Amino acid sequence: MKSLHLLLVAGLALAGCQNGSDLLVNSPGKNAGAGLQKTANLEATLQELAQQLAQEPSWLNARLFEEMKRAPVPIARLPIAAANAAPSRLESEGRIYDVTVEACLNSKFGSAEPLRVAVDPERFCADEAAAPAYFLDRNQSRVMSERIDKAAAEQKGLTFPLVLVTLQDRTETSFQEMSAGSKIFREAQTSLSQSSGSFAADYLAITKLRLHTAHDGGGLSGLEEFELYVKEGNGPTDYVLPVTIHVFNGVRRLDAAGRRVLYPDINLIDTTYVFEQPIALWPLSNATPISIVPLEDDCIAGQDRNAVYPNPYMKTYTQEYHRPSNSMLSGRIQGYDLAGPKTCLFSSNDDTYDRGTFSDWTASSTPEQEISIDLGDLQIWVKKLTLLPRVHKPLSEE
Repeated sequence: MKSLHLLLVAGLALAGCQNGSDLLVNSPGKNAGAGLQKTANLEATLQELAQQLAQEPSWLNARLFEEMKRAPVPIARLPIAAANAAPSRLESEGRIYDVTVEACLNSKFGSAEPLRVAVDPERFCADEAAAPAYFLDRNQSRVMSERIDKAAAEQKGLTFPLVLVTLQDRTETSFQEMSAGSKIFREAQTSLSQSSGSFAADYLAITKLRLHTAHDGGGLSGLEEFELYVKEGNGPTDYVLPVTIHVFNGVRRLDAAGRRVLYPDINLIDTTYVFEQPIALWPLSNATPISIVPLEDDCIAGQDRNAVYPNPYMKTYTQEYHRPSNSMLSGRIQGYDLAGPKTCLFSSNDDTYDRGTFSDWTASSTPEQEISIDLGDLQIWVKKLTLLPRVHKPLSEE
């Protein structure tokens, strides 16, 4: 079996994923203080913070380590002076991010080896074979850097605890942006304005979810950034807008019915997440069927991005899961209509689940009682939810 490579090399510059350099730091510089901080270089800011956390390893205990394996923990919660001095939120290129820490799923707590701290490799160095991590030397006098071979870590695991400094994108997509091209929403709003107050709309609602396939299951991470996108219609000109409000990251936000609900943080595979209350994904009609497209976000929360097709205005899916016959059709075709280039702040593409999309949901084909659909990549529990529709305003910052 391939052994884990830990390469210790001294250097003088900040260790980033792009240049592959290593680092020897005697006294990491402090950030400007807690709260919101603007930065032109997210990776460099997080690299500095990772060094600070490595310099004071006594903050980590077994209970916190297990908690960080299930979901990211806000940096402000850490019992450490460096965390108090660090920004809890970062602003970069017009987007707001919460600064969080999570535990590498393939690492082990309780060994004699020191804590390593790294910047999230899935976000910032997904195309690199190794990622820099920081630790305090035996004399506890200086922070050193080593590079961890990601493939070897996935095969063998890590005998030491590894904590990842990462970001949670909190810049919400407005509902107007999400539903601007929706035929069904226009029909629902027209019916609501013409009714005497008795009109009710049917929604496709999700009640539980269980992932069987992990797109972030690599050697150094493993926490999914799970999202659901909506497509209206089945024809070649129908589309999935490359934006969504259905981002499952532990935040309360408005669903498609205008109710403020909790979107649980979907991270672990083979774990059934039972929602606090059903989440309305999209209104149902009998004239226009809808499909649901699950996606794992590696780029910007709530926006579907791809390096080959940087900013698809529409994404057309055919030969997908067909709801009325409960059958899985083989193969899938994706079509893109480009609307101009947009770059991703991070290096990875967003990933669709190979057998995740399921289609042809209408008001008459969706039962009022909860049913379970197993798509292979994920299992999803859905039902028809009947509610009075509301007029949406742009989502406020959580």
